[in-house]
Amino acid sequence: MVMAKPRFLDTLLLKQAAQQFRAVNHPLRQKMLHLLHNKGPLMVTDIWKTLRIDQPVASNQLALLRKAGIVTTQRQGQAIFYAINDKSLQTLHSAAAMVVNLGTSKNRKNSFVK
Repeated sequence: MVMAKPRFLDTLLLKQAAQQFRAVNHPLRQKMLHLLHNKGPLMVTDIWKTLRIDQPVASNQLALLRKAGIVTTQRQGQAIFYAINDKSLQTLHSAAAMVVNLGTSKNRKNSFVK
C-alpha cells in the first residue's frame, strides 16, 4: 500500500492572504478596486469624486488596501496614484487554490499544517 505524500500549507502565505482577503471583503473597497481595475491608476481625488464619498473615507480605505499590499502607490510630483498590485492578487489566488486543493483532498488525514 502506497501512502500519499503529506502536503504542507505555507503558513506565511496563508497569513498574508488572510490579511488581504479581509481587506477586500468590504463593499466600498471592492468598489475602489473595481474602479482601479477599469480605469487604471488614479489619484485619491478621482476615486472619492467618482464614488461620491468623503475624501478622508477614501484615504482611510486606500490606506487599508495599501497596508494589505492590494494596491500600490506611485508619486508623480505632488500627486500620488493608486493602482492594483497584480502580484498580491496572484498571492491570493495561490492561497485560495492551496486551501481548495487541501479541502478537496481524497485523503485528508495525510494533510497537515506546519
